[in-house]
Amino acid sequence: MHVPSNLRAKLPAMKALLERLVRLETPSHDLHGLRAAQHALADALNHELGVGGSTMFVDTANGPILDYTLPGDLAGETLLLGHMDTVYMRGAWSNLWRLDGDRAYGPGVYDMKGGLVQAAFALAAIADQRRRPSVRLLVTPDEETGSLASREIIEEAARRASRVLVLEPPASDGALKVARKGVGQFTLTFSGRAAHQGTEPELGANAVIEAARAVLTLLDLQDLAAGTTIGPNVISGGTVSNVVADSARLDVDVRVWTEAEAARVEAAVRSFITRDPRVLLVVDGGLNRPAMEPSAGALEIAAQARSIAETLGFSIGIARVGGASDGNFTAPFAPTLDGLGAMGGEAHQRDREWVRLTELPLRATLLAGLLVV
Repeated sequence: MHVPSNLRAKLPAMKALLERLVRLETPSHDLHGLRAAQHALADALNHELGVGGSTMFVDTANGPILDYTLPGDLAGETLLLGHMDTVYMRGAWSNLWRLDGDRAYGPGVYDMKGGLVQAAFALAAIADQRRRPSVRLLVTPDEETGSLASREIIEEAARRASRVLVLEPPASDGALKVARKGVGQFTLTFSGRAAHQGTEPELGANAVIEAARAVLTLLDLQDLAAGTTIGPNVISGGTVSNVVADSARLDVDVRVWTEAEAARVEAAVRSFITRDPRVLLVVDGGLNRPAMEPSAGALEIAAQARSIAETLGFSIGIARVGGASDGNFTAPFAPTLDGLGAMGGEAHQRDREWVRLTELPLRATLLAGLLVV
């Protein structure tokens, strides 16, 4: 195993590229901004860094996907997976780029443009090494909104890969992520019958009552010991207080560690029956990201990463986290290690999201070492 030397001398260039990408605001669905940033990253790879890979853009309804490949001479392909979109609307930040000591602040600087910069410099660090697998960098435009246009392409890339390294930020203590919860979103719509609450309430069929009963039934599905959480977090219904509610809606968040739990919860939600047969129920949605379970292959990659970190003079742990990423899509098809992005914090918090600049070269070096293992 040859680990490239620490890339700390590249910090000024890394900082410059990061600032460029951050200033190119890329809200989800902002096709102009996404296209500009994807091309800026490709230009940096091809010209400033001279990586020498091949560039392809795949147009989707949610923006372009950057598909960049660096060929190698070993069997297997490593898929580097990231996204360019952010959760911030254009102009949401008071300052697009701000420095405070070792911290850089800006929209998406932590989630996850810092990780994209680290990936670009890791590829440059290994570009002249022949003994490596092929590396494919896939940068999508819609992770923050569910990867609806990218999922099929992500899964097809994972099927071809021998392993997947995800450029999302690490855990708060720097640990890499070997497991993520699967995520589901259900909408339960209740349709009842209106009636005057004062004169003939018996003629009504109360949809709000059935929605309330559903909340309690759903909570019975929760298994905190197994890590299964049920969040009936949004409820609405009825019209005015003296009319029996003829409609109600319930939005439910579901998080699970395993696909077995996902199947159990989904079956129970879909089989729910109202107590009042006059109230009709329609269940929409489902598990939209499978659980990223910690496979033997993922744990092996994590062990390699920990060994590389030791040669670089620091230690690194592994973590299981409740939030989801595109790694949830790849884990069923190839060993997936997540959390190889930038150190920082306060993701999705306007004017507060940040990365630690001096960590960028170290984490890029760690990634480069993994690419040549």
